[in-house]
Amino acid sequence: MSRFKGSFTVKLNVSASIKKETKIKLPLLVIKSGIFPDARHYAKNITAVNLYAVLLYGTRDGRIPSRNVLEFLNKYVEDNKNNFVGMYLKNRDNIMNAGTIIGTDINNKHKALIYGFKSPGNAPSTIKQKGFNDPLIDTGTLVKSIAFSINGKGRYGRG
Repeated sequence: MSRFKGSFTVKLNVSASIKKETKIKLPLLVIKSGIFPDARHYAKNITAVNLYAVLLYGTRDGRIPSRNVLEFLNKYVEDNKNNFVGMYLKNRDNIMNAGTIIGTDINNKHKALIYGFKSPGNAPSTIKQKGFNDPLIDTGTLVKSIAFSINGKGRYGRG
């Protein structure tokens, strides 16, 4: 398995969306939701980032298929951009509050997509080992590593 660097996140630049539409310059608000490089190790020999990479993109040999929930999360963010802009404008006097509201929404959707992802399912051997057929959940540790940042700072929403 190759080593991945960086994070697997969805990014929303709320202030740029507003500026593009209205020419109004507002304070920067960039939300990222995902697994960041500083997430703890999932197990002794694999980081949360490396494990998430395998779950998202599968393995080269095809034994583990791609289950890219980030595609669905990107669509969710794009489809709800106007709602997020509204949340930002309503809370623009407190960027951290606006970021927390929007970040929590996106982060909760991210986790819900992981919990709800069912197809393609696990191989029979994996079902036997885990005792259930849930392709993106084993112990729950990985999904608890998902967090969001506000303007590149902090890791919120873990757990």
